[in-house]
Amino acid sequence: MSPTEMLSYGMGVTKVDKANINMTTLQGDGKYISKISYFIYDENKNLEVLKILRGSKPMSIDIESLKIKVINGTSKSGLASNFKEYINKKGYGSVEVGNGEKSTESKIIFHKEIDDDSIRSIKREFKIDNVDKNMDSQDDCDVTVILGEDHEYIK
Repeated sequence: MSPTEMLSYGMGVTKVDKANINMTTLQGDGKYISKISYFIYDENKNLEVLKILRGSKPMSIDIESLKIKVINGTSKSGLASNFKEYINKKGYGSVEVGNGEKSTESKIIFHKEIDDDSIRSIKREFKIDNVDKNMDSQDDCDVTVILGEDHEYIK
């Protein structure tokens, strides 16, 4: 960055209305990794701050009533139940689990029309990038999550 750019940013900060500045402390713990001190933030305790920083809009759907089916497509025992517990903590209320065909890659399948912002939020919260839409499905759920071999237990 050039000195001129630095000065322009510095001058721009002076024009910011102090009433629009909020201060927040991230929640987390200090931890030493290879003798170096790090701050490890707790994602679950900082959800509101992270939404603001990421520019996420509130979801336009009621996640508590969203019907979700979680399928364990691995030989990892209890993986779907572990994921159910994880998303229940995030506010997703109607979740059932089961076992299915083996899958190498995790995937979220939407069976109901959901806006793109909500899909992005669900992908981020579920930590699964692979998404598909199947509106013709006769499934009785709104969303199916298939956990593949690439998915690990969440603590």
